[in-house]
Amino acid sequence: MKKDLTEICSDHSASAKASGYKSEMKQLTSILLLLISLITSGLNAQSDRILNNNGVDYTRNFPMGMTNDVLNEIINLPKGAIDNYRGPEVTDQSGGPDAYGYKWIDSDDPGGPVYNWVEISGVGTPITSWTNGYDDGYTVIALPFAFPFYGTSYNNLKICTNGWVSFDVASTSAVYNNIPIPDASDPNNAIFPFWDDLYIETGAVYYYNDVANDRFIIQYNNVPHYSGGSEGPGPYTFEVILNKDGKILFQYKSVLDPLTSNTIGIENSAGTDGLQLVYNNTYVKNNLAVMISIAPPKITSFSPLSGNIGSTVLINGEGFNTTPAMNTVYFGSVKAIVTAASATTLTVTVPVSSNYQSISVTNMAFNLTGYSNLPFNITFPGGCKPDFDAGFTYLNSAFGPRNIETVDFDGDGNSDILLSSYTGASVGVIRVTSSGGNLTLAPRINFAIGTAPENITTGDIDGDGKQDIIVMRYFSELISVFLNTSTPGNISFAPYVNITVGNVGDRSLSVSISDFNGDGKPDLASANWRSSGSYFMSVLTNKSTPGVISFDPKIDLAALDQPLYVSTGDVDGDGKKDIALATSGSNISVYRNTTSSNTLSFAAPVNFAGGIVMREMVFGDIDGDNKGDLVAASVNPGSITILRNTSSPGNISFAAKVDFGAGGFGVRSVRLGDIDGDSKVDASIGYENKTIVSIFRNISSTGVVNFENKIDYSPASTSNSYCTALGDLNQDGRPELLAGNFNGTNLTIYKNKAIAASLQTSMLGNGNPVVNGSVTPGLANHTDFGYTSLNTPVIRTFTMQNTSTDSLNINSISTSGGDSALFTAGSISPAGKIAPGTSKTFTVTFNTPTFGTKNTIVKVSSEILSGTLCNTQQSYTFAVRGEAGTPPVISASQDTIVSTLLVGSNTETKNLSIGNSGTASLYWSLAENHPLSRPTAASVTNHNFTDKEVNEIINNPKGSSDKFKGAEVTDRSGGPDAFGYRWIDSDSAGGPVFNWTDISGTGTPVTVWTGNKDDGTAIVALPFSFPYYGVSYPKLKICTNGWVSLDTASADNAYNNSPIPVSNEPNLAIYPFWDDLDLRSSGNVYYSNDVSNNRFIVQFENVPHFGSGGPYTFQVILHSNGSIYFQYLNMASPVNSNTVGIENGAGNDGLQIVYNNNYVHNNLAVQILSPGYNWVSEDPVNGTIAGVGSQNVNLLFNSSSLPVGIYTGNLMITSNDLTNPVKNVALKLNVVSTVPASIKLAIEGFYNAGSDGMNISDTVRIYLRNNSSPYGIVDSAKSVVNAATLTGSFLFSNAPAGTYYLQVKGRNCIETWSKAGGESFNPGAVFSYDFTNSITQAFGSNMTQVDNSPVRFAIFSGDVNQDGTVDATDVSTVDNDASNFVSGYVVTDLTGDDFVDGTDFAIADNNAAGFVSVVTP
Repeated sequence: MKKDLTEICSDHSASAKASGYKSEMKQLTSILLLLISLITSGLNAQSDRILNNNGVDYTRNFPMGMTNDVLNEIINLPKGAIDNYRGPEVTDQSGGPDAYGYKWIDSDDPGGPVYNWVEISGVGTPITSWTNGYDDGYTVIALPFAFPFYGTSYNNLKICTNGWVSFDVASTSAVYNNIPIPDASDPNNAIFPFWDDLYIETGAVYYYNDVANDRFIIQYNNVPHYSGGSEGPGPYTFEVILNKDGKILFQYKSVLDPLTSNTIGIENSAGTDGLQLVYNNTYVKNNLAVMISIAPPKITSFSPLSGNIGSTVLINGEGFNTTPAMNTVYFGSVKAIVTAASATTLTVTVPVSSNYQSISVTNMAFNLTGYSNLPFNITFPGGCKPDFDAGFTYLNSAFGPRNIETVDFDGDGNSDILLSSYTGASVGVIRVTSSGGNLTLAPRINFAIGTAPENITTGDIDGDGKQDIIVMRYFSELISVFLNTSTPGNISFAPYVNITVGNVGDRSLSVSISDFNGDGKPDLASANWRSSGSYFMSVLTNKSTPGVISFDPKIDLAALDQPLYVSTGDVDGDGKKDIALATSGSNISVYRNTTSSNTLSFAAPVNFAGGIVMREMVFGDIDGDNKGDLVAASVNPGSITILRNTSSPGNISFAAKVDFGAGGFGVRSVRLGDIDGDSKVDASIGYENKTIVSIFRNISSTGVVNFENKIDYSPASTSNSYCTALGDLNQDGRPELLAGNFNGTNLTIYKNKAIAASLQTSMLGNGNPVVNGSVTPGLANHTDFGYTSLNTPVIRTFTMQNTSTDSLNINSISTSGGDSALFTAGSISPAGKIAPGTSKTFTVTFNTPTFGTKNTIVKVSSEILSGTLCNTQQSYTFAVRGEAGTPPVISASQDTIVSTLLVGSNTETKNLSIGNSGTASLYWSLAENHPLSRPTAASVTNHNFTDKEVNEIINNPKGSSDKFKGAEVTDRSGGPDAFGYRWIDSDSAGGPVFNWTDISGTGTPVTVWTGNKDDGTAIVALPFSFPYYGVSYPKLKICTNGWVSLDTASADNAYNNSPIPVSNEPNLAIYPFWDDLDLRSSGNVYYSNDVSNNRFIVQFENVPHFGSGGPYTFQVILHSNGSIYFQYLNMASPVNSNTVGIENGAGNDGLQIVYNNNYVHNNLAVQILSPGYNWVSEDPVNGTIAGVGSQNVNLLFNSSSLPVGIYTGNLMITSNDLTNPVKNVALKLNVVSTVPASIKLAIEGFYNAGSDGMNISDTVRIYLRNNSSPYGIVDSAKSVVNAATLTGSFLFSNAPAGTYYLQVKGRNCIETWSKAGGESFNPGAVFSYDFTNSITQAFGSNMTQVDNSPVRFAIFSGDVNQDGTVDATDVSTVDNDASNFVSGYVVTDLTGDDFVDGTDFAIADNNAAGFVSVVTP
């Protein structure tokens, strides 16, 4: 293009010299304009972003300047043609992840794969038959294993001659034109080791199942480039290796030019996600290897660090599966529910029965696991002293427990009990079957190992998402691994497999499980004891796959002395699991993990003084500084020994040990957990030579480790307790204490009775409550002192009430923060303790020398005297405020705000300014005055049945046919009821979209019904307080008969559906499909908290009708903002004997959508909108305005889910304006079916270059005219063109979609038409047109330029008589009016200054001289 333009310009330049410049320069100017246009279009093309179907911008993968049109051009490039587009240069040796989590790294990266060519041309199977032949051919082969790719496993593979393979074996595509990826066009679901136009006839392709290494190899051997083209010969020798674990390896042995015309990467089945390593640029070379894999899950953080069961935790990291159900998350050994997932975040619910252990995440698509560096602290509402009951003794044949753990083996949500039976040469599992706080246990199941077990631990060894058992065999170098094969309700394990962890004669005392090399598989560290010689511990790298146990041979790490116990954790916070080894000789050695690129290595140990003989050792954050401290059970001197972690990344350090005595008895075991609910990690211990167990209550603070004196418990033991454990066994969220009996036949379980510390004081001000911790002062309770003059004290009296059963001592009353010097707190009066059930008073005095608002916090420190379980100090705080100055005075910028929106999901923001003309601060808040929504022609949907008929309906015998039919449903929306609720369904324009969210696989099934599965009810806790008819509710009753109710106190389970509203029960109910349903034979009901969408879902799944009929699958969805959705997936007959709607608590208000008539159908969605909160929202909703100030509020109007109509309401502004505490602003929303057109124009005489506006806003009418002769008028609209914006809003209500001319007429301007060809108009779409930015915007360029900066064009002025021409008649009319000094809004005022003078005359005269007239098609 550049060459052609240069030649053209040169030719014309020569011609200009020869024949004169005038005509030739015009031509050169045209060429220059063409050149500018082409350059501009190129720049615009470069900024044209290409989005995939998910809206993800993949522009960086695409060549500069590539638009969707260019992409289509590449795809359709003729075979053999040169592809001139180049992708971005490859500057990195690694990249990703894509949205799914795939990453790539090559052999040039220090941490990348090693190039190691696998030659299969002599052993592999050659492909000799290609569909379509050797050029652009393909063949489909069976894979020897199911290969996981983008979350799906595949058993067959399509191999294409053009250097790519695909799992889309149904497609017949064999595309040769490589393109950037990801892209929706074929091929998809593909792997591209070297996608280019290749030709197999003189080369070969082989495939080979490498059984020994669990991999499948496809090798392209000496394959040339397509010879009919012009890009070069090749040939290329490369291979793609599919590993069974999902890893993909590309290897390039010999690759010749061209190397800049290929695509390398991977892409998912939809073409919406993928990794592009290179497109049409230099990257590939000889002896290069590229690894593509999913990074193992890695947990970098989680928040919060502690919480109650049922609370929500956000896990951050990488390598997670984007499908929630494909992530198995354990809190310790209890499985959690994943409610939302991305590649980097998981939202999970803390499971019942979990305890103080690390979090693990297993990506089930690849069976790889990541672990948190710190345990999650399970806490509960508590804070008082630890408290356990007298204990429950479990008797079950001789077993002599040496260790106890609590683990959920069968995935039923209960922590089961695992114990090692020293005398029985087995491990035992006691399945816990508890619910609702009641502890129940199944008989013990024994799993023999043939010798006495030493210690036990658990973990998911094979990555199948289940907790396996690892047993240390007594006086043996072996450990035994039991693979978990349990299912919910059934405990089972595969026969154990022995693993060698030491040398013959060694004794493996303990094993710890951690992923040391970061490959997503938990490895083993073993403490191997021997009596003399060289001492060591062993590390074994895990190579297991689901169902198969496999470890590499052990690696020995030298130990300072005889190893006793090993524990693992991230000591220095660098994200790698380190090893702590307790040895004889009072030593703890810490081995810092220095592993890199999956190559296992540890630094030389750092040694610290510990207990003399340490039997167990655990990591836990004792002082709350988010570092794992070491806690050891020391036999001698009989204590727990704690080393506080002071490490930093790369540096291992601990503070000197601190011992907490156990009364001189040897401590054998230690477990950690929050026993009392104060969010601190407490300890329980068992003894080697004592029958008791003990607990230590943690009272540490950051940097200071401290425990209260131990509390002892005496189990029904006949020997040393030896072991202890903590675990929630009855699902009440509090850990039970388990005590062993080493040589006995029982264990003892102590139920946790710890209670929440309750503030045992209350406060009154002016007789009204003052809430502890309140931060918003109020006038009613005197925490807001109101307004005062300068230096004038204001005194407020507050009453302190003691509601406990013990005396209350007031230690101090003070003010702090803010303007505390201006508030003086007095002493309690009368002085002395406050007796139980009595009260005393104190005063706070406010006195200020300056104007303005003053604030501070009042703090009352008190203490309940000894005699109660919660003997702690308590603080009662509340904010106070005072102000000096003139009171605030509120104002609002508008009394009425109107918005007009198109039907559908459209929004508009309007501004409201709230002012304060007083000197004191104005405190304001907004409320929408119910009911706001009142669409025109709306009416309450109700029924017309008499009381007698209703009673007959309600008392109809079960199973009998319905005698009454309700009204036919002819509308797809309705309401409001008296409260303001409305409804609209998905069959209505502007209604909700049917979008089924199946929770049958993730939700909680309702298994326990009050009554039975026919006419049964169940009560569940809601995750939020749900607002319904003006009251918020924390619980929901679900009935088998297709309805739910917020009235959880009622026992009603009505099966006879009735019209609504009626006063008979059920009331306060929501009826998605109320009919006589029966779950006894089939069907289920599930519920789920959809945290990410702030909603609670109840799903009725395949529920049959009583007797016959159905089944039905439908949902009711409650949103936290009060909106209600019904969704109907599969509704079999009958569907005309039900009630659908809502009803209030008294049964005197409600919405009936249908009663006993046809309405419900498959894929229907119904939205019930709560009043006042659906079509307008405000931001902010409250604030503070300083004296003589203002604040803006944005009102967002929204037409989503609204039918065409007019909606009115009232915005109520409440404030501390003493004389006008409530100010109302009227709101109005017009929902229309046509969008106003936005037309920008300027009128010559009115235009003001100084302001780039007009002197006056003026009325203009615009006609829509057909774009073909005779150009008939289709529609017209009139609007005022704004002087400042030059824009008017024109509503064309009658014009259908089409192409039209715009014809503009004003009071004294020339009639002007839009540019040739007409404009495309759609009444449902945004339409705008700008006459001002180019003279060609007017037909025939019939405008005049009125400004240079910015460039503006205007419609000619002067056609006073509107005859289409500015001529002497118009000039004479203006001249006459000027002579007579005419003023006001007249047609002869051409400048818009409301006065006719010489300026107006000059405009008319000039345009008449120029023969200005209308130009039309």
